Amino acid sequence: MSWSRRRFLIAALLAAACRPERAAPTVYQRGMARLPTDTPAQAVPIAATVPPVPRQIPITPLSRLYEKSFRGTPTLSDPERWTLQIDGLVATPLQLSLAELRAMPQQRAVRTLQCISNPVGGGLIGTLIWQGVPLAPLLARARILPSARYALFEAADGYTTSVPLERLTQPEVMLILGANDAPLPLRHGAPLRILIPNLYGQKQPKWLTRITLAAEDRLGYWENPSRGWSNLATVKTNSALRRPTTNLLPLSAPIYLEGYAFGGERAITAVEVSIESADSARQPSAWQAARLIAPPSPLAWTWWYFLWMPRQVGLYRLAVRATDASGFKQPALPNSLIGAAFPDGTDAIHAMRVRLHVD
Repeated sequence: MSWSRRRFLIAALLAAACRPERAAPTVYQRGMARLPTDTPAQAVPIAATVPPVPRQIPITPLSRLYEKSFRGTPTLSDPERWTLQIDGLVATPLQLSLAELRAMPQQRAVRTLQCISNPVGGGLIGTLIWQGVPLAPLLARARILPSARYALFEAADGYTTSVPLERLTQPEVMLILGANDAPLPLRHGAPLRILIPNLYGQKQPKWLTRITLAAEDRLGYWENPSRGWSNLATVKTNSALRRPTTNLLPLSAPIYLEGYAFGGERAITAVEVSIESADSARQPSAWQAARLIAPPSPLAWTWWYFLWMPRQVGLYRLAVRATDASGFKQPALPNSLIGAAFPDGTDAIHAMRVRLHVD
């Protein structure tokens, strides 16, 4: 089997393994089979009722957060006897019980979690109110030695991965015990998972049992050359339409469009919407600014909305792009089925087709 074909199959398999939190609108692809096109006809749009504009970013219910594991949810014989070990290049190795972690001061943080294999416009992303303990005080107790350069993770399901030490020592890193004011479910990593800013979920293991400080890196399961996913796994700025949720709409005005934009640790400074004929083969143009609903911090998605005032029936292409605080602007539509998510995520523009009709 050729390397290019193997890369495609790896990407497709990983995307299929992630369960989305909700169905996503159709992703527009250049060269895809086109729907029959109506000749645009003048019509009088019916008056539409605009839904209330949210004042805060939406929080994803735990029941709708995507699930990803490389071999399914493990069976834990007695979760209450679970321990976390912090060892390796530390002066004082630690073995912490679940009771000890629960007794520590707890923090809450609104954060977005995204799968590296999330295709353009996909649902492998969610934002929750996470509860847990900061890792920094525990690392201070362990006293990391100067020769340490990496943190190696092990999980109860056998999963492994690693991050550079500077990722682990950020003050925002948390050991997660709960989410959305509820205990963390087993399928989402209970008793303990780790949350690290600006990285895809691949680098934030569930069912965490061990953190080893080391001088040398060790490639994890997905980073292994046979699978080929990025060892950096840094979040790329991306955005998506979340409304409309269907491709067939009655001609009305206004039509409420909304969605998210996320830049990892980079704040979203602008979101723009393009509305053009679906017959256009060029990249989206004629961008218009959307309104933003800011998150508590850049570590959570920005929500956006836009009121579209269509004047005629027909087939349209809607597209959205985001700009982050570094000045980066999403560049172009995807050029593959999975939206170039393999091997390091995607920043391609999300677009969808909608047909406006009169009853």
